[in-house]
Amino acid sequence: MKKLQLIALSLFATTGLLTSCGGKSGVGTDYTVDMTVDTRGVEIEFWTSFGADVTAALETVLDEFREETGIKVTHTGKGGYEGLREAVSLGASGQKYPNVCIGYPDHFAGYINSDIQLRLDFLIEHDKEIPSTRDEDENYPNFTEVDPIDMDSFYKDYMNENLNLEFKPDGTGYTLGLPFNKSTEVMVYNKTFIDWGNSKDSKIKVPQTYEEIESCGEAIYKLIDNVTRTFDTTKKGLLDYDSNKNPTKGYVLGNDGKAYQDDTKCKEATKKDPVLDLSSVSSAEPFRVFSYDSQANFFISLIRNYGGQYTHLDKTTRKGYIDFNNDITKEALKMVKRLSDKKILGVPATWNLQNYATNAFKKEETLFSISSSAGAHKNVNDIRYEMGVATVPVKDLDNKNVISQGTNLAILDKGSDKEIVASWKLIKYLTQKGNGAFAYGAGYFPCSTIGMNSSIYQKFLKDKSGGSASDKAKRAAANLNADVYLSETENWNKFVDAAFVGSSLVRTEAETIIPQVIDGKLSIDEILNNAYSNLASYVEKK
Repeated sequence: MKKLQLIALSLFATTGLLTSCGGKSGVGTDYTVDMTVDTRGVEIEFWTSFGADVTAALETVLDEFREETGIKVTHTGKGGYEGLREAVSLGASGQKYPNVCIGYPDHFAGYINSDIQLRLDFLIEHDKEIPSTRDEDENYPNFTEVDPIDMDSFYKDYMNENLNLEFKPDGTGYTLGLPFNKSTEVMVYNKTFIDWGNSKDSKIKVPQTYEEIESCGEAIYKLIDNVTRTFDTTKKGLLDYDSNKNPTKGYVLGNDGKAYQDDTKCKEATKKDPVLDLSSVSSAEPFRVFSYDSQANFFISLIRNYGGQYTHLDKTTRKGYIDFNNDITKEALKMVKRLSDKKILGVPATWNLQNYATNAFKKEETLFSISSSAGAHKNVNDIRYEMGVATVPVKDLDNKNVISQGTNLAILDKGSDKEIVASWKLIKYLTQKGNGAFAYGAGYFPCSTIGMNSSIYQKFLKDKSGGSASDKAKRAAANLNADVYLSETENWNKFVDAAFVGSSLVRTEAETIIPQVIDGKLSIDEILNNAYSNLASYVEKK
């Protein structure tokens, strides 16, 4: 192999990986590759797991790479992230895996333990040995060498997860990948209603903290409770008000603060569109002020923002452990339960939705929703309301943490020197010269300042021509990332917890915790104790 692990290789049931063999011998960064080889005409395989839209954006960039370098890249989609991981894992025993693939840190943890992932430190150190020019070749008249690697161009938060997978004897990390398609979480909100509500009560605003979520939610319910509803057909369709009934059920709210039967009645009376449409609200589809798509992200982010730790990794053994059954987590979950009991907080299951609260948000059954930045535009309902995009709420503005999402690029230990150098050129290109075009086309964030400062991405950020509501939402999320999340003065920490073999199982269990808290059938202590029982092999024995 190109590298030998610092830990014993084993068969891991949680990832289904087998130890592989073959390749060149060498320890750590001491393997050698001839970086001067001519890579024109070399064929390499690249596996991803993207859907049609992202694949289309990627193929455009790959076409440019093929044309410029003469490297033949065969790109194959493997049907989702887990499908990709399984395909690589199954191919580990016979080197039937690609030269390059994307993956999450927990995927990489499995590949490392199967000894099929190449440490990039040698390639980074010797990148300067690649000649900047080549002799002319009539078969490749448009040849352009890929720019040298600029490791300082990568955003630190994105690089960290590639440096916390395998460690040198001195405790510093090897470089196992380069960041690629990146997103985070943002809060989308019904700007039409919130702006109107703020004119009635200053507590109705875009919340920056969990405390403000609570005060904002209470103020919204108070405002709705005070709506004048006296049904009389002679009074232009105003609805009855019964304090014993759900005050957010089956009507539209006019800018005069009154509830009407429907849009038509409201427009007749106010000459304007309603500020809030609650006509679809029912016991089956309730109203909640605030919602959160990913229950795993919600739980993990809560712990981080409350000052706790979700998991930790032993750098020597590379075994991971859980850390969340403690007073910090319990305090956070009590807040979740309180917001749920006040009908301020909902999750997708509140509306019988599987993974996202998008449909509930579009139907105005919730006013704020935490969404992936890559999918924020899917929450748009440009017929009914204007959508805003803001940072996610935190507990303390002095400790602002938002989760980092998306995959990294890995080179797997396969093939000749030419294939390895060609693979290195591919991941350099995708993360530097081609990164801005890919990010723009795919709706992700650039992973490097080179991508961020590219003409195509800067034009996208600064475009004032308008476009569709969906385009505006994409641009708003992108500018929020560039101007706030990545700003040194705003002090946001884009975090990823260290990955280990089995961390995906821990995340799967974590995803169930907040829904159980909201359900209320078990106490918080019981829920956490059950989680620790289910994850017993990840509980550190002290």
